[in-house]
Amino acid sequence: MDIIVKDLNAMDQISICTRNSEYRFQVINPAQCRGLLRGGVCGEEEYEAILTGTVTKDQPARISNKLETGMCALFYLLVKESYKCLTTSAITHLALAQ
Repeated sequence: MDIIVKDLNAMDQISICTRNSEYRFQVINPAQCRGLLRGGVCGEEEYEAILTGTVTKDQPARISNKLETGMCALFYLLVKESYKCLTTSAITHLALAQ
């Protein structure tokens, strides 16, 4: 399954299950792929995040507004007034959360 973030609405939530963790991404601005990310290495703390693309070990990183199973998501998180890069493990399941 693929989810194109730019096609979503503000306040939509995506459940992102990876090989190692589970994340929740609440969309704030779909056009900019901007939202709030929690779970996984973020724990229960929410961070402003921007989805910038995807990557696998077999392919180079690519800029994308799409989350895809089998790919690792690339996010930039706003942490203490600076951005930190977060790469998830491979996505195993995606769903729009209710």
